[in-house]
Amino acid sequence: MEIAIDEGTRANRPTILLFHVMRADEAFEETAEMVFAVVRESALKHPGRPRTLVLDIEGHRAGRNGAYDPDAYEIMSSFAIGILSPWLTEIWTPLIRTRARRGQREDVPDRLLVLETPTTLDQARDLSHRLGMPVFHSDTGQWVSEVHDTSSERQSKSKNY
Repeated sequence: MEIAIDEGTRANRPTILLFHVMRADEAFEETAEMVFAVVRESALKHPGRPRTLVLDIEGHRAGRNGAYDPDAYEIMSSFAIGILSPWLTEIWTPLIRTRARRGQREDVPDRLLVLETPTTLDQARDLSHRLGMPVFHSDTGQWVSEVHDTSSERQSKSKNY
């Protein structure tokens, strides 16, 4: 993974370019952890600067039609677009190039847990409750957070970040 500062400016702030090539021998989990770490590092070292993730895929083709395998497809769609997009200004992948409409957030979480996707919102709420942190539900595109109020009653909230 590489970090570069683009001397061209957007709104007088150099853009931080984050490059990663998902190698043929990298699985989803390994790539997700590396990309998340560099997004977090760049947010800490260069707060307020626009961040662009440039993600390329080496290999990871499945079938005769040349489609991407599930790991590569998930890293480009559910992970880069679905999870990392709030903390990036732009995302470039072989499948899509997108730009944030509302700017980027600076509050990148301390850690990333890659878990099996809950199949229902109730399962996502239960997982969030057990972990004590928000969980991204990729089927709905929502962050689900299970919060306890002062009377210890369970309240569920689904948030779009």
